[in-house]
Amino acid sequence: MAALNPAQELLDLFEVWFKDQASDVVTSRGYAGESPHIIAENMRRGMQAVVGIDRALDQLAARGRKIAVYLQYVAKWTFMVVAYPQAWQQVASSNLYSKDAVNVLELLAHQIDNDLADTDPAAVEHLTQVLADVRAVLGEDDSISPELRWYLGRLLSQIDDALTDATYNVFDLRSALERLWVAMGAATAESREPTRWQKIRDQILVPASVGILTGMPGTVLQLTSGG
Repeated sequence: MAALNPAQELLDLFEVWFKDQASDVVTSRGYAGESPHIIAENMRRGMQAVVGIDRALDQLAARGRKIAVYLQYVAKWTFMVVAYPQAWQQVASSNLYSKDAVNVLELLAHQIDNDLADTDPAAVEHLTQVLADVRAVLGEDDSISPELRWYLGRLLSQIDDALTDATYNVFDLRSALERLWVAMGAATAESREPTRWQKIRDQILVPASVGILTGMPGTVLQLTSGG
Protein backbone atom coordinates (compact mmCIF):
# COMPACT_ATOMS: atom_id res chain seq x y z
CA MET A 1 0.00 0.00 0.00
CA ALA A 2 1.27 3.44 -0.84
CA ALA A 3 0.55 5.89 1.94
CA LEU A 4 -2.10 8.23 0.70
CA ASN A 5 -1.99 11.97 0.47
CA PRO A 6 -5.32 13.74 1.11
CA ALA A 7 -4.10 16.96 -0.49
CA GLN A 8 -3.22 15.08 -3.68
CA GLU A 9 -6.60 13.33 -3.57
CA LEU A 10 -8.32 16.73 -3.45
CA LEU A 11 -6.10 18.08 -6.22
CA ASP A 12 -7.10 15.15 -8.41
CA LEU A 13 -10.78 15.86 -7.78
CA PHE A 14 -10.35 19.56 -8.51
CA GLU A 15 -8.60 18.73 -11.78
CA VAL A 16 -11.76 16.96 -12.92
CA TRP A 17 -14.31 19.27 -11.34
CA PHE A 18 -12.82 22.52 -12.64
CA LYS A 19 -11.63 21.37 -16.05
CA ASP A 20 -14.54 23.20 -17.70
CA GLN A 21 -14.92 26.31 -15.59
CA ALA A 22 -17.29 28.01 -18.02
CA SER A 23 -20.01 25.42 -17.35
CA ASP A 24 -22.32 25.29 -14.36
CA VAL A 25 -21.20 23.20 -11.40
CA VAL A 26 -23.36 20.18 -12.24
CA THR A 27 -22.11 20.06 -15.82
CA SER A 28 -18.46 20.80 -15.08
CA ARG A 29 -18.34 17.95 -12.55
CA GLY A 30 -19.99 15.54 -14.97
CA TYR A 31 -23.04 15.08 -12.79
CA ALA A 32 -25.72 15.86 -15.38
CA GLY A 33 -27.83 12.71 -15.57
CA GLU A 34 -25.47 10.90 -13.18
CA SER A 35 -26.70 8.55 -10.45
CA PRO A 36 -27.26 10.30 -7.09
CA HIS A 37 -25.12 7.58 -5.53
CA ILE A 38 -22.15 8.47 -7.73
CA ILE A 39 -22.59 12.18 -6.99
CA ALA A 40 -22.80 11.51 -3.25
CA GLU A 41 -19.74 9.27 -3.35
CA ASN A 42 -17.70 11.98 -5.07
CA MET A 43 -18.86 14.54 -2.54
CA ARG A 44 -17.84 12.20 0.27
CA ARG A 45 -14.43 11.73 -1.34
CA GLY A 46 -13.97 15.48 -1.39
CA MET A 47 -14.97 15.92 2.23
CA GLN A 48 -12.89 12.93 3.34
CA ALA A 49 -9.92 14.56 1.67
CA VAL A 50 -10.58 17.81 3.56
CA VAL A 51 -10.80 15.90 6.85
CA GLY A 52 -7.59 14.10 5.93
CA ILE A 53 -5.93 17.45 5.30
CA ASP A 54 -6.97 18.60 8.78
CA ARG A 55 -5.33 15.51 10.26
CA ALA A 56 -2.23 15.93 8.13
CA LEU A 57 -1.87 19.53 9.27
CA ASP A 58 -2.07 18.37 12.89
CA GLN A 59 0.72 15.89 12.19
CA LEU A 60 2.84 18.51 10.45
CA ALA A 61 2.35 20.92 13.35
CA ALA A 62 3.38 18.18 15.79
CA ARG A 63 6.60 17.84 13.81
CA GLY A 64 7.27 21.55 14.15
CA ARG A 65 6.34 22.46 10.57
CA LYS A 66 4.81 25.85 9.80
CA ILE A 67 1.20 25.38 8.73
CA ALA A 68 -0.32 28.85 9.07
CA VAL A 69 -0.51 29.46 5.32
CA TYR A 70 -2.31 26.16 4.80
CA LEU A 71 -4.80 26.82 7.57
CA GLN A 72 -5.85 30.00 5.77
CA TYR A 73 -7.05 27.91 2.82
CA VAL A 74 -8.87 25.01 4.54
CA ALA A 75 -12.19 26.87 4.43
CA LYS A 76 -11.71 27.74 0.76
CA TRP A 77 -10.93 24.14 -0.16
CA THR A 78 -14.03 23.06 1.72
CA PHE A 79 -16.21 25.60 -0.08
CA MET A 80 -14.79 24.46 -3.43
CA VAL A 81 -15.89 20.92 -2.60
CA VAL A 82 -19.44 21.80 -1.54
CA ALA A 83 -19.88 24.68 -4.01
CA TYR A 84 -20.62 27.19 -1.25
CA PRO A 85 -22.08 29.80 -1.39
CA GLN A 86 -22.87 29.39 -5.10
CA ALA A 87 -25.82 27.46 -6.48
CA TRP A 88 -25.08 24.22 -8.30
CA GLN A 89 -27.01 25.12 -11.42
CA GLN A 90 -26.63 28.11 -13.73
CA VAL A 91 -23.49 29.28 -11.96
CA ALA A 92 -20.15 28.87 -13.70
CA SER A 93 -17.52 26.77 -11.94
CA SER A 94 -15.12 29.67 -12.39
CA ASN A 95 -17.03 31.50 -9.64
CA LEU A 96 -15.80 28.86 -7.20
CA TYR A 97 -12.30 28.35 -8.53
CA SER A 98 -9.29 29.92 -6.86
CA LYS A 99 -5.91 29.52 -8.52
CA ASP A 100 -4.16 30.62 -5.32
CA ALA A 101 -6.02 27.96 -3.32
CA VAL A 102 -5.04 25.26 -5.82
CA ASN A 103 -1.40 26.40 -5.81
CA VAL A 104 -1.24 26.25 -2.01
CA LEU A 105 -2.95 22.85 -2.07
CA GLU A 106 -0.26 21.61 -4.46
CA LEU A 107 2.45 22.85 -2.11
CA LEU A 108 0.74 21.04 0.77
CA ALA A 109 0.58 17.82 -1.26
CA HIS A 110 4.34 18.00 -1.80
CA GLN A 111 4.97 18.68 1.88
CA ILE A 112 2.80 15.75 2.95
CA ASP A 113 4.69 13.52 0.52
CA ASN A 114 7.99 14.69 1.95
CA ASP A 115 7.08 14.67 5.65
CA LEU A 116 4.21 12.25 6.23
CA ALA A 117 3.32 9.95 3.37
CA ASP A 118 5.93 7.27 3.80
CA THR A 119 5.21 3.57 4.12
CA ASP A 120 7.70 0.89 5.05
CA PRO A 121 7.04 -2.36 3.11
CA ALA A 122 8.42 -4.35 6.05
CA ALA A 123 5.88 -2.67 8.31
CA VAL A 124 3.06 -3.64 5.92
CA GLU A 125 4.23 -7.25 6.04
CA HIS A 126 4.44 -7.18 9.82
CA LEU A 127 0.99 -5.65 10.23
CA THR A 128 -0.49 -8.18 7.79
CA GLN A 129 0.85 -10.96 10.02
CA VAL A 130 -0.56 -9.28 13.12
CA LEU A 131 -4.00 -9.16 11.49
CA ALA A 132 -3.75 -12.86 10.62
CA ASP A 133 -2.85 -13.62 14.25
CA VAL A 134 -5.84 -11.62 15.50
CA ARG A 135 -8.16 -13.54 13.17
CA ALA A 136 -6.73 -16.84 14.34
CA VAL A 137 -7.23 -16.18 18.05
CA LEU A 138 -10.65 -14.61 17.41
CA GLY A 139 -11.74 -17.76 15.61
CA GLU A 140 -10.56 -19.99 18.46
CA ASP A 141 -11.64 -17.98 21.51
CA ASP A 142 -15.35 -18.45 22.20
CA SER A 143 -15.19 -16.46 25.44
CA ILE A 144 -15.31 -13.14 23.58
CA SER A 145 -18.74 -11.50 23.55
CA PRO A 146 -20.64 -11.46 20.21
CA GLU A 147 -20.62 -7.65 20.20
CA LEU A 148 -16.86 -7.40 20.60
CA ARG A 149 -16.35 -10.24 18.12
CA TRP A 150 -18.36 -8.32 15.52
CA TYR A 151 -16.51 -5.08 16.23
CA LEU A 152 -13.09 -6.71 15.93
CA GLY A 153 -14.12 -8.33 12.66
CA ARG A 154 -15.22 -4.96 11.31
CA LEU A 155 -11.94 -3.31 12.28
CA LEU A 156 -9.93 -6.10 10.67
CA SER A 157 -11.86 -5.61 7.42
CA GLN A 158 -11.26 -1.85 7.52
CA ILE A 159 -7.53 -2.31 7.99
CA ASP A 160 -7.44 -4.92 5.23
CA ASP A 161 -9.08 -2.38 2.93
CA ALA A 162 -6.49 0.20 3.92
CA LEU A 163 -3.65 -2.14 3.03
CA THR A 164 -5.04 -3.06 -0.38
CA ASP A 165 -7.12 -0.11 -1.59
CA ALA A 166 -5.18 2.78 -3.10
CA THR A 167 -8.08 5.16 -2.42
CA TYR A 168 -8.04 4.61 1.35
CA ASN A 169 -6.91 7.53 3.44
CA VAL A 170 -3.73 6.86 5.45
CA PHE A 171 -5.06 8.92 8.35
CA ASP A 172 -8.14 6.70 8.55
CA LEU A 173 -5.75 3.75 8.73
CA ARG A 174 -4.14 5.32 11.78
CA SER A 175 -7.55 5.68 13.38
CA ALA A 176 -8.58 2.09 12.60
CA LEU A 177 -5.29 0.76 13.97
CA GLU A 178 -5.78 2.75 17.16
CA ARG A 179 -9.30 1.36 17.59
CA LEU A 180 -8.00 -2.16 17.03
CA TRP A 181 -5.40 -1.70 19.77
CA VAL A 182 -8.07 -0.49 22.20
CA ALA A 183 -10.53 -3.26 21.23
CA MET A 184 -7.87 -5.90 21.77
CA GLY A 185 -7.45 -4.53 25.26
CA ALA A 186 -11.15 -5.19 25.82
CA ALA A 187 -10.71 -8.71 24.40
CA THR A 188 -7.84 -9.29 26.81
CA ALA A 189 -10.12 -8.38 29.69
CA GLU A 190 -12.95 -10.64 28.50
CA SER A 191 -10.98 -13.67 27.39
CA ARG A 192 -10.28 -16.86 29.30
CA GLU A 193 -6.89 -16.74 27.59
CA PRO A 194 -5.85 -13.09 28.06
CA THR A 195 -2.14 -13.72 27.47
CA ARG A 196 -2.82 -14.76 23.87
CA TRP A 197 -4.55 -11.48 23.16
CA GLN A 198 -1.99 -9.41 25.03
CA LYS A 199 0.91 -10.99 23.14
CA ILE A 200 -0.61 -10.10 19.77
CA ARG A 201 -1.72 -6.67 20.98
CA ASP A 202 1.83 -5.81 21.95
CA GLN A 203 2.93 -6.49 18.38
CA ILE A 204 0.87 -3.53 17.11
CA LEU A 205 3.20 -1.15 18.92
CA VAL A 206 6.57 -2.66 18.03
CA PRO A 207 8.68 -0.53 15.67
CA ALA A 208 7.97 -2.74 12.66
CA SER A 209 4.26 -2.05 12.94
CA VAL A 210 4.45 1.58 13.98
CA GLY A 211 6.73 2.14 11.00
CA ILE A 212 3.76 1.77 8.67
CA LEU A 213 2.61 5.17 9.83
CA THR A 214 4.34 8.45 10.45
CA GLY A 215 3.63 8.59 14.17
CA MET A 216 0.95 6.69 16.05
CA PRO A 217 -2.25 8.52 16.99
CA GLY A 218 -2.08 10.64 20.08
CA THR A 219 -4.53 8.47 22.04
CA VAL A 220 -2.37 5.38 21.61
CA LEU A 221 0.74 7.27 22.66
CA GLN A 222 -1.07 8.49 25.78
CA LEU A 223 -2.30 5.01 26.63
CA THR A 224 1.11 3.41 26.27
CA SER A 225 2.83 6.14 28.24
CA GLY A 226 0.21 6.14 30.97
CA GLY A 227 -0.81 9.70 30.11
